[in-house]
Amino acid sequence: MRKYILYISIFIVSAFVGYGIKTVYNGDALGREYWLTAIILICSQVPFYFSESKDKSITIESDEEE
Repeated sequence: MRKYILYISIFIVSAFVGYGIKTVYNGDALGREYWLTAIILICSQVPFYFSESKDKSITIESDEEE
């Protein structure tokens, strides 16, 4: 399941960056909404990666106790 979420995450960020490049290439400026969406995308994906590393550290600690 995590693998599919990773693929979707990469696809969404790529589409977002592509839209930004297209907008700038056409001579328009990136608005406040674009940057707000960037912050939301980053903040929604960061906890997913930290939760995975936290699960691994808990497993390592429980193995050391036994």
